[in-house]
Amino acid sequence: GMAAGLAMAAAVGRSEVQACRAGFAAPDAASILRSLGQLEVLLARAGEVVVAKQVNLLRASLEPSAGDRDTLVGAICRQPGAERLCQDALQSLDAACSATCATSGNDGGVQDVSMSPVHDFEGTTARASASRPASSRLAQSAPPQATASNAKPLNSRDVVLNCANIGCSYGENVLRRPRDKFDWEGVKKTFDYYSKFGVRVHIVVSQRLLSRVGSDGASAELQKSLVVVPSRDEMVDNDDLATLLEAEKLHCQFVDNDNYRDWPARLLKERPRLRDWFSNFKDALHVAYYFDNAGNFTPLKELPLPAAADDDVVGSGGPPSKQPWVA
Repeated sequence: GMAAGLAMAAAVGRSEVQACRAGFAAPDAASILRSLGQLEVLLARAGEVVVAKQVNLLRASLEPSAGDRDTLVGAICRQPGAERLCQDALQSLDAACSATCATSGNDGGVQDVSMSPVHDFEGTTARASASRPASSRLAQSAPPQATASNAKPLNSRDVVLNCANIGCSYGENVLRRPRDKFDWEGVKKTFDYYSKFGVRVHIVVSQRLLSRVGSDGASAELQKSLVVVPSRDEMVDNDDLATLLEAEKLHCQFVDNDNYRDWPARLLKERPRLRDWFSNFKDALHVAYYFDNAGNFTPLKELPLPAAADDDVVGSGGPPSKQPWVA
């Protein structure tokens, strides 16, 4: 809101934001890294602590492979959400400063964003992307006063799998089964994919499916990760609800090709907190996937950047042994 924007602008000067933007257009990688560091400082000063942490983690992950400008920009492009994180953070700071200038009747030397030096950086990294929205995603998704749910970082140490969806997808698309499509091999391949990165896997399966297919095709290790949900005649998709509940509890990604299109309306009365979480974080945490011709599991979204401190994440048991975005 306006009050939040004025408070942010009071803590951050327009010249500082412009200097940060200019660094992204510099011809050398070192200047871009310095701008990332300055962006972190400005966000922290403006009270955007969570976003500041994300920028800090991005900068730390880029430093080892900085090289020249093109190499660094390429590394930013390869990290899902990294470019958008920087663009949204700069837009939020710039919009707050513009709001203050408009309220005071002083243009304060406002620079047209479309003509600012950072436009060169954004053009390099986003030539094939759609035009950015007029207002930043940060401003749209975060209320002025953050709740406990959206204040904590996304959990990169856990993932929730919808067992039925994954097993049936594998049977249908890889094994080409016309019926009785479920196969544990698809669940195993998905489990192995995340386990190799040190991520704890939680596999939600309904008691009805487990009774029908048995667990002989699941390894002992995989069986230890099962979250068995009781089946109820009045609600045939309890496993979908449990998938959302586990993901909300852990604040982590959930893997399922179901669109969950009707769930916001279904949750409106009975589970308003879950509905709010789902509405705020579905885009960030809902992971679609496919199996290639060799049957290999491939997610369409990588794990979020790891939290800065172990205590920041629900259920933390230490960092994963390896993350997919780390060389």
